[in-house]
Amino acid sequence: GMVSTQSTGSISPTLSTHLTRDTEIEDLCTELLDTTTKLFFEILLAVSEHPTFGTELSLSRVITQLESRFSSFSGVYSSMTERGLFLISRKSPPSTTFLLYCLFYVLEVLCRNSSRCRSLLTSSHLEDIRYYCSSPEMKVVRYTPLQTLIIERVHRLLKLLA
Repeated sequence: GMVSTQSTGSISPTLSTHLTRDTEIEDLCTELLDTTTKLFFEILLAVSEHPTFGTELSLSRVITQLESRFSSFSGVYSSMTERGLFLISRKSPPSTTFLLYCLFYVLEVLCRNSSRCRSLLTSSHLEDIRYYCSSPEMKVVRYTPLQTLIIERVHRLLKLLA
């Protein structure tokens, strides 16, 4: 339908309430994705950096279990990729530097250890990844402790997808 306006030209209170709710829902979804990314980062880091957990907790097995238990895992790959591209394409503020590192760490580790993830990113996001991640040195906020590590992860991801 059409947007109803009052004589002042402002949006009606009903539409304003719906827009506010939509913004709140979008913010909550972004927060959930960011939290999920950080959780995956911690899981993947713990398993990959501490092989003493035993063979039953190999990185490949953990990823396979995640993929098989969650039917929407491909959507998670896509959402993480889009979030990472969004952040890197806008020279995000230093407050998002750790999240940006987590995103590219997770994507790189998943691509290295999951043919499903690598296939999805290659078929659905490769062109965008190449475009937005070209010259990450120019896009990642300078003078942050994670700058070099983020750039390294971006280059590794690009190499895996080449």
